Amino acid sequence: MKKHYKSEETHADAVAKTLGHRKPTRVEGQLNSLFRLLKLPYIFVGNGKLMIGRYCPDFKREGFSLLIELHGHGDRPAKSRSEKIKRTKRARRRKEFILSKGYMTLDIDSDELNELDILAKRLIEFDKKFTILKYKDKSNADPSKKKVKV
Repeated sequence: MKKHYKSEETHADAVAKTLGHRKPTRVEGQLNSLFRLLKLPYIFVGNGKLMIGRYCPDFKREGFSLLIELHGHGDRPAKSRSEKIKRTKRARRRKEFILSKGYMTLDIDSDELNELDILAKRLIEFDKKFTILKYKDKSNADPSKKKVKV
């Protein structure tokens, strides 16, 4: 049975409390090690340290509104076409909501950890692109207006 909350904040508090003792999974740990190797200052926030509405991202860059979402670890494959469509819609709503709050997100599939050199390039490009934008644009314009392909 679904539990209904009076507001987004009470739901976010409940989720953060549940995730409070969560440690990174093996795949998240591998990505975290890659961040350290590349000297990228991303921190694990998948334990409820950062809640954006009702959503809890996996990693956040210190000092910037950059997030990295790791997909495919712990996810069961969709059993039916309708379940796959439902998951796709949910992922789209999540991404749009996070973007509306001023965060830029890089989605990474867990299979990409098998190709570390390609993944490292993607991470560095994403990081440089948006950290440079912040310094170039002192007016702090809405990041959702900027179309950037990563």
